[in-house]
Amino acid sequence: MFDLRRAPIVRLLVPFAAGSVMGFQYAHSEQVWMEILFCLLLLIILVVLFTLVKKQPGYFMGSFSAVVFLLFLAAGCGTGMVAKPADPDLPLRKDVMIRGEVLEEPQPGKRSWVFTMRLRMVVSDDSAYAANTILNVYLETPADSILPLPGECWQFYGQLVAIRNSGNPGQHDYEATMHRKNCWYRFFVHDQFALNSARSFNRRLDKRTKQTLSSISIRKVLSQHWEGGAKEISLLKAVCLGDKSGLTDDMRQVYSGAGGMHLLAVSGLHVGLIWWVLHHSLSWLVRLTRREIYRALTIIALLWFYAFITGFSSSVCRSVTMFTLFSVARMLDQRSHPVNGILVSAFLLILLNPGRIMDVGFQLSYAAILGIVTLYPILRSMLKVKNRILKWVWEAAMVSLAAQISTAPLVVYYFHQLPVYSLLTSLVAIPMLSCMLTLFVISIPFMTAGLYTDQFNWLLVKLGGLMNQSMEMVASLPGSVIDHLYLDRTSMYLIVTLIFLGIVLLYDRTTISRHLMLLMAFAVLCWSSWSRYSSFHSSEFVVAHFNGGSLVTFRVGIRVDHYKWCRDPKTAVYMDQYVESVWGKRRYGIHTWDMCDSLQQKGSGSGCQQVDRGIWILGNNRFKGLVVTGSFRPDHLKITTSNPGDFILLLGEPRWAGLLEIPLHSGCSLIVDGSNRRWYSNLLKTFHDRVHITRDHGAYLKRW
Repeated sequence: MFDLRRAPIVRLLVPFAAGSVMGFQYAHSEQVWMEILFCLLLLIILVVLFTLVKKQPGYFMGSFSAVVFLLFLAAGCGTGMVAKPADPDLPLRKDVMIRGEVLEEPQPGKRSWVFTMRLRMVVSDDSAYAANTILNVYLETPADSILPLPGECWQFYGQLVAIRNSGNPGQHDYEATMHRKNCWYRFFVHDQFALNSARSFNRRLDKRTKQTLSSISIRKVLSQHWEGGAKEISLLKAVCLGDKSGLTDDMRQVYSGAGGMHLLAVSGLHVGLIWWVLHHSLSWLVRLTRREIYRALTIIALLWFYAFITGFSSSVCRSVTMFTLFSVARMLDQRSHPVNGILVSAFLLILLNPGRIMDVGFQLSYAAILGIVTLYPILRSMLKVKNRILKWVWEAAMVSLAAQISTAPLVVYYFHQLPVYSLLTSLVAIPMLSCMLTLFVISIPFMTAGLYTDQFNWLLVKLGGLMNQSMEMVASLPGSVIDHLYLDRTSMYLIVTLIFLGIVLLYDRTTISRHLMLLMAFAVLCWSSWSRYSSFHSSEFVVAHFNGGSLVTFRVGIRVDHYKWCRDPKTAVYMDQYVESVWGKRRYGIHTWDMCDSLQQKGSGSGCQQVDRGIWILGNNRFKGLVVTGSFRPDHLKITTSNPGDFILLLGEPRWAGLLEIPLHSGCSLIVDGSNRRWYSNLLKTFHDRVHITRDHGAYLKRW
């Protein structure tokens, strides 16, 4: 039976994880010495209380527990401060020379080759900067040129650009995600054929790779024996080696629609199957030595070597750590509760890298495994099946259901969708995945020695093709995904807490558990009602940022009006995707028009009406302003000088000479969005102090 008292590590993990988030997100690294002094003070108090508890346990036990909680909270906060990456403050938008080590193989992008490198040195004018950060490098080069290889040291000439968000409401915080990975800049390499000076700068410094044994080189050696279709090979690389670079967007969409994205990421399922194969294939060591220690140590070493090959991702590290603890416990003939091993692995990973706790993969991985460990025994016991085949089907379905229940709030919050046929996907795909991983582990020594290569390759490729076809069939079923689902952060936290209390209630049917469950359910309903009420009785005006286009949004209650203008079709596609993902039809009534269509105000919504050449009035009775387009004539300033309204939006680079005569009162904002190029924004910024440039400040947002 599940009991939190059998997992004492949770008493340390909760305060340490909370402190790590606080230190990583909100604290500054300059405060680390204060944190160390505070920890020393708490440690002294803890020693004093420990001596008092031994004499009078009843009086000081509560104080002792509180100080231990604060000590681990402070220790976690200090760990987060120390591990938090710092901006190296390098020169931006200047021609610089960089040197560093290539970390991954270049991948073809839309306009250039994209890869990451570890930056070591930056040279600008007469100054040199030492650095240790990650760069996203964009290299425009012909197909017949030499591309960088992982482990090589290269030198490039180009410009550094800071990674920034568009600031559009509801979009993913890409800037914060990259900063947690110590990646602060993009580097655009100058074309060596366009600039003569770049020819001598863009070159390889060392022909020999720095690391002869790297995870990428090992993956290449193992995958070079596979021959088949591109989809089958990319699937084998993903599920066996953790290399998802070859997965196409169509494959990702198919697996997402079928609810099988977890199959493409090496996680506890994959590591568990590999552990099972190694455990049985190395049984001869136990018979030979009559001791379990040699098999356990061999399995642990091979699992960590596999984690090295896959790049030490969060899911692999979590799984390998858990199976390491499990193997050590078997070696020592000790049995501990699975939750304890799971939380110990989480504690160790957070201790090594506090930023992991904010990764989506880390959260989904631990939510799934905790749901399986706690919910699966109860779900399995709901139905007694005697037939072995039906029993296996029932148990596999309940494992998938337990994982789906525990991860559902996170999936809806991050991805705004929920797969319907995940149970069917698990029943179909897990047997094939098990056979695939078993064959992969068995085939490694044979294929390395050049034995039975064709036979193993044929079996693996056929299994990969069968798995792809199965996922396509499941994804093609009607209603495979429920999309346009939305949760705010508070609702997600409340629902996760509700699921946790529900699990506790299933094991501990006491009065206090029932009351806490009812109280949390009441809190979820109250917050949901309040959020819905706030949406009905509030309004907002948003000018989003898109390069080469303009998107203006008016929301009045649950009615949303979008006005858009684009330079090219690609920008229109990005806008439609943004509108579809953020302003979903399940939340609002959406209406979309072209920016400069003559539309009268409809009901409580908004309208757009032309008043002069290149000048439009956009808005409603509560909030309205002017849209000035590229066809604006400076001699037509009657409407603008008389009443500019609450805002003036410049669209398509109108002539700025006449704009200087527009009076801006205290409540009027001058907005320059992404439809204007950078030179125009910088020019206008020198004449107007109160100008909001979405390229620099993010989307313009006004709520009332």
